[in-house]
Amino acid sequence: MSRTKRWVLLVGVILFAGLVYLAYSLMTHAGSGALTVSGVKQITGTLGDLQIKVEGKVAPGSIKWNGESKTLDFVLTDGQENLDVVYNGVVPDEFTPGTELVVTGRYDTGDAFQATDFGKPASWCSVCH
Repeated sequence: MSRTKRWVLLVGVILFAGLVYLAYSLMTHAGSGALTVSGVKQITGTLGDLQIKVEGKVAPGSIKWNGESKTLDFVLTDGQENLDVVYNGVVPDEFTPGTELVVTGRYDTGDAFQATDFGKPASWCSVCH
């Protein structure tokens, strides 16, 4: 086997292993329905255009509301990592610093998480358990 073929094979194996890890990671979080902020940061380069859910708390002092464009910018944190989030739409009254949220949307490396929806995590539902 030539040296070039070995390198191509090695790169292919590494890419395959990365995709297997991504699939495993997403499946193991399927029970909770959401990834942690740290979990998203670890696999950020492999997300592409996937819609995902991320769970965390709204960081105090991070909320910026633009009433004219109805754009909400805030930081979601899990205590270890932070994720900038941009949301366009109506904001619930209970949205405050420290609130636990699950945001749904897409994340591109280097950009803010583009949230299309957010709500309280399932653990807040007292009648669900």
